[in-house]
Amino acid sequence: MKWVLAASLALLVAFTPGKVAAAEDDPGDLLVRIGGNVLIAEGETAGSVVVINGDAEIGGRVTDSVVVIDGNVVVTGTIEGDLTVISGTANLAAGSTVDDVSLIRSDLSRAEGANVTGNIDEQDNFGLAGGFIALFSILFWLAMTVAVIISGLIFAAVGGRQLISAARTTTGEAVNTLLGVVFVWIALPFFAGIAVVTLVGLPLGLGVLLFVLPALWFLGLIVAGTRLGLAIVKASGREPGLHPYLASFVGLLILQILILVPVIGAIVVLLAGAWGAGALAYVAFRAAGGKGLTGSEGTPSRPDLQPS
Repeated sequence: MKWVLAASLALLVAFTPGKVAAAEDDPGDLLVRIGGNVLIAEGETAGSVVVINGDAEIGGRVTDSVVVIDGNVVVTGTIEGDLTVISGTANLAAGSTVDDVSLIRSDLSRAEGANVTGNIDEQDNFGLAGGFIALFSILFWLAMTVAVIISGLIFAAVGGRQLISAARTTTGEAVNTLLGVVFVWIALPFFAGIAVVTLVGLPLGLGVLLFVLPALWFLGLIVAGTRLGLAIVKASGREPGLHPYLASFVGLLILQILILVPVIGAIVVLLAGAWGAGALAYVAFRAAGGKGLTGSEGTPSRPDLQPS
């Protein structure tokens, strides 16, 4: 599924305003290059490298994986993770070190002394079963992404002021957001669990556990994605206005791409939704006249006037 991630990153670059930061300034991050070449020189270190329609030369050290689509890669250094090449050529020089090598419609040139610590998998195509699985995975991800983004745009349209307020609360009022998280994800499930064990409260408890909490998490994901988008939109020199359509679109698209990253992506997205739900709960509590521990006094009534 690494090539799915690479294609998704291309989609992000196409729709995100401004520049997408590469990892050249931070070697622990993901370096993406579309329509260009990448050089990790000897003595340099990078995290993961994705190259689409370009070539890669790895003379230094890559701590994770390297994916090259429609291009060639020359390895004279070390790739501590997997090397995946689709429609290209992998050249492993003497003294190079790679873990697993996956070649799809690609060629391998391996010099004597090139060290492959894992397996070498060569395929002429994705295979019938693999093709169906890949197609289903792409379609499912696209469907979920469209659903999430449309939901975010609807939220921005009908409750833009509330969405901006909740989004900025996630970072501007961390203590109050944490109180909201405790209420939504600890107190509420606790009382719902108590209600379930009673005959009278069983429908209420099940309703909270099966419907209310998932809905709150989903809305929280929109809030968290919008906050991420607000930061990106502001960095590009644009103002979100009272209906943050662009911020919601960009932030949610990034989160949907992030979820493709195995394990870590799912954890980050899960926590983002939980944190956003806490901010949303606190904003609702504040709108009902409640006061938090911090930031409850002197807060501007218009969210567009609050600091970013």
